[in-house]
Amino acid sequence: MVVRSRQSNNTVGQALENRDPRIEQLLNRYKVGFNYIRDVSVAQIDIDRSRTNQARFESLNKQTVETYTQAVHDGDVFPPIVAYRASRGKAKKLTVVDGNHRVASHQAAQRPLDVYELDSATPPDTIAMLTYVCNTQNGLSYTQSERMDHAATMVEVHQITVPHAAALMNIREGQLRTALTKRAANRRAADAKIDPPLWDSLPQHAKSRLNAITTDEMFKMAAKLVYDARLTAPEVNTLVTELGEMKSMAKQKAFIEQQKEAYEDRISATLNGKVAKKGPQTHKHRLSLAMSHLAPLPNNAAEVAKFYVGDDRDAMAEQVEEAIAKFQDLLEALRA
Repeated sequence: MVVRSRQSNNTVGQALENRDPRIEQLLNRYKVGFNYIRDVSVAQIDIDRSRTNQARFESLNKQTVETYTQAVHDGDVFPPIVAYRASRGKAKKLTVVDGNHRVASHQAAQRPLDVYELDSATPPDTIAMLTYVCNTQNGLSYTQSERMDHAATMVEVHQITVPHAAALMNIREGQLRTALTKRAANRRAADAKIDPPLWDSLPQHAKSRLNAITTDEMFKMAAKLVYDARLTAPEVNTLVTELGEMKSMAKQKAFIEQQKEAYEDRISATLNGKVAKKGPQTHKHRLSLAMSHLAPLPNNAAEVAKFYVGDDRDAMAEQVEEAIAKFQDLLEALRA
């Protein structure tokens, strides 16, 4: 966030001093019309609607608002917010596209602020995209999860292409495609009423592969088998492939029952999917165990990658992508 020191009221061109070329360049790039308005009262802004129309999981950061409020009291000038009027310009109040922290600080300081009001003809999907884009350039930084979530929403809801959404959110296309596949599988699991703890425990490669099963009933049965027998990536691939080659559901059900018998010892060893423990295992225990398994791996990634070919290689790549995202979020949380 760029904060400008306030100049004398006698400065020539005072009425234009707070225009922000970067914001105007962004709006022009997306061919969005706008008006620059000075000294808008916070009372003209719909606070509740604005805080739900934002791109972060948490609408406001208390410390940021306090810091901005003090800066406003000290006479610093903040860049204009970006806002629009709902219902094609008929709404009496403005909804914020970019600048909720600035609005909160000016409200606390009881000071007006400057606004770029979007043209009333601006399409809703363009407003949504601007909300995401502006938040990557101003204020608080996105977490990895927020960037991924918003990029996926751009693709699914606003029909923005995967390469464009990935570039806007500064993530890799492969990561975004994996996230989209994961979201699709998760939605289907919910629709099929698969037990959430069961589904959540499955590795991402298994979820993605299971989603290729055409009927929800077999999708649910196969997920239960994968969970109970702790099937590996190659075993999941084989299961889904063979189910796909069977044309009737009767044959598919019979095949699942055969697989249950084939993995009977493994299922029994895990007590039908519930691993026996002496006590509850915490996230700290699981992380320590994961780190202990990672430590012996060689630094030469190619040495490890050579053990994977074909579908196994793709499945492992998906698991690594998912692990990287989790570790990035954990790293940010540990350093916060």
